[in-house]
Amino acid sequence: MDSQRWSTVAVWGCFAVAVVVGCQAEPAPAPTSVPKFDARALAVEERIATIGRGIEDYKKDVGRFPSKLEDLFRSEAKGWRGPYVRTGPAAAPGAPAVTVEQQLTDLWGNRFKYEAGPDSAKVVSCGPDGKEGTSDDLVVTVPKGPSISPPSSGAEPKQP
Repeated sequence: MDSQRWSTVAVWGCFAVAVVVGCQAEPAPAPTSVPKFDARALAVEERIATIGRGIEDYKKDVGRFPSKLEDLFRSEAKGWRGPYVRTGPAAAPGAPAVTVEQQLTDLWGNRFKYEAGPDSAKVVSCGPDGKEGTSDDLVVTVPKGPSISPPSSGAEPKQP
């Protein structure tokens, strides 16, 4: 055989080997579901965590949990050095400034629920369905101790 035929045979041989090797590999699994991304839920988680940190700072300064969320912005309590949650300029030029009421409302238009007891305080966003106690609720708990739990999804708060 001449060299041109050997080149052709070599190319076809390499191709056959590549096909055989390629058929031996397992196919990549098809994704079973696309992860759900909810920008509003992420923004509400951040807002509720900020409120939780504000409650913790209030408690450090005043010695007790605030009686209502508005106390984070203005209060006559002895030791108060707030505001503990910021309001202020808009996120985008030309947009209205952020108000206290907006800070205390989730992005589905529901006001945050707040409960304070002797050992902990809890802030709840009722989530997109607007109903408290359902699986889409976002909850942050501020314990009597030194740090808050991160926001959790679901009706029950995660304990630290």
